[in-house]
Amino acid sequence: MSRSITQSVFARLALMTAISVASCTSPSAVEQAADPVMSCDTPIMVFGTRASIKAPGFTQSVKLSDVPISDTTVGYGPSAGYRDELTLMDGVFHIATPESGDMVSLSHDVSPEKGAGFLVASSPAGWKAVQPVADLTGLEGIESLLTDTAEAAGCPAGAAFPFKLTGTASQASWSAVGKPTGAKGGAEDVAVEIVGIYAPGPEDTYFLPDGRTLHAHAHIVGTQITGHLGQIGALSDVALYVPAAHQP
Repeated sequence: MSRSITQSVFARLALMTAISVASCTSPSAVEQAADPVMSCDTPIMVFGTRASIKAPGFTQSVKLSDVPISDTTVGYGPSAGYRDELTLMDGVFHIATPESGDMVSLSHDVSPEKGAGFLVASSPAGWKAVQPVADLTGLEGIESLLTDTAEAAGCPAGAAFPFKLTGTASQASWSAVGKPTGAKGGAEDVAVEIVGIYAPGPEDTYFLPDGRTLHAHAHIVGTQITGHLGQIGALSDVALYVPAAHQP
């Protein structure tokens, strides 16, 4: 009888040990692991180069209807002939055409013949919110935020990626190309939606403004104003979105 009791005790101990080991490797433990901060290698499409758009006889780099887009696509560029400013937000073209008085009319219609002088666009598998985000100031502040985010994700030095950012700006200056003239202006204390490409590498591929590591376009919420973001003041209530590491 004593031997039987001893065997029963050992059997129970073995079962408890097996359960303990199994619980450490169960799917629930994997699911609780932190998701990757972001994807560092989301493809970026570039139609045109600084050299090609200056070549004799140049007309356009791509037809807008030929650009593969999804509901995550962001991008920027001028239309063929530099008649409009093009901004892609969540897969929708925002075509800003300058009018008199530094105003713009906004259209989302992509006609079959409409083209781009150049276009830079990216379609992440999904977007991931970066939390938390402190208030920041200027394009320099956005660049610093993107640098810190990429470093935290372990992205290779020089990795380029798309981003979205929303917030309330104390001031924002914008411009839109056009013919015979473009348009430009500023706004104060406005909600903004910003999209762009961050590219800290040395290659001049994404049509970045001189001295910048990003090219950004902005939409001033509640207006038709959409165009190139020249500068921005203090930003509050900031939300940053970077490419998700996988389909959400």
